[in-house]
Amino acid sequence: MKSASKAQTFEKRVLTEKNKLNDLEEKVREHGLFLDAIETRLKAMQFGFFAGGNKRHRDKVAESVVICAREAKGIENQLAAAHRALSDKLSEVQDKLEDAKNGG
Repeated sequence: MKSASKAQTFEKRVLTEKNKLNDLEEKVREHGLFLDAIETRLKAMQFGFFAGGNKRHRDKVAESVVICAREAKGIENQLAAAHRALSDKLSEVQDKLEDAKNGG
């Protein structure tokens, strides 16, 4: 029964971490959407609004936003992979708990 107790504790810890990961994924997704909106807005301002040196500044900002958006997408993909790994581990633990309860 001691192993079942440890498995239940582990299950609770995994669920807690999974919830934290969900929150983090949502924040990264929101920031990614925000960066996409900034990029779209900067592209829409390409003509007429900026002149000379200001155009170079706008282009540098636009380039930075694109890089940040790309990095945010990469982080989002890494978080999704971590989420899948946690889900797999949780399923494994839950299966073992179920087996222990059924005497198997």
